Parts: sequence; C-alpha cells; structure tokens
Amino acid sequence: MLRRRGKSPTAYLLLALAGLAIALGILLEFLLPQHAFGPFFFILSKLVPYYSSLAHPTLWVLIRRSIPQLPGVFPLATAASPLRAEAGERRNAAKDADWDS
Repeated sequence: MLRRRGKSPTAYLLLALAGLAIALGILLEFLLPQHAFGPFFFILSKLVPYYSSLAHPTLWVLIRRSIPQLPGVFPLATAASPLRAEAGERRNAAKDADWDS
C-alpha cells in the first residue's frame, strides 16, 4: 500500500522501533530496581507456555462465567428495575411541583 502511494516505509519502521525501545525502556525501568529479571524470565519460559497449552473455553463458557453465579442476583435486579423507575418518576414529579410553585 505504501508503494502505491510512493512513500518510503523507513519512517514507519523507525517509529515502530522507537515504540519498541520505549516499551523496553519502561520494562527495564521497572525490572532493574526490583531485581526481578529471574522471576520475569521464569514466567516467560515456564508459566506462559503452560497456560497457552491449557484447553481454551468456548465463547458460551466465557459468557456464562462472566455473569455472577449468585442465584438471586439477576432476578433481584430485574425485579428492582421497575421500583427504581417508579422512584425516579416520583422524584421528577416532586421537582416539577417545586418548579411550578
């Protein structure tokens, strides 16, 4: 796409390398004072491959697990919605009454 426009990719590559250098600088700024290179490389070499080898859940499982597991939360929230709407209407009616007087 850049060749069609006649632009050189050099500027984009330099910006990408600058972004990489900034990210690595932030990482080093955190890891050096904490002496955390050992644990960081342990996580990269042992835990990341382990977690990536686990079975990936389906989309339905992710959705189901993201909803609270308490049995009464959803019905309670659904039942409370009309009550909150009614209270809001009463509050608005009271404000309108104060405005009219």
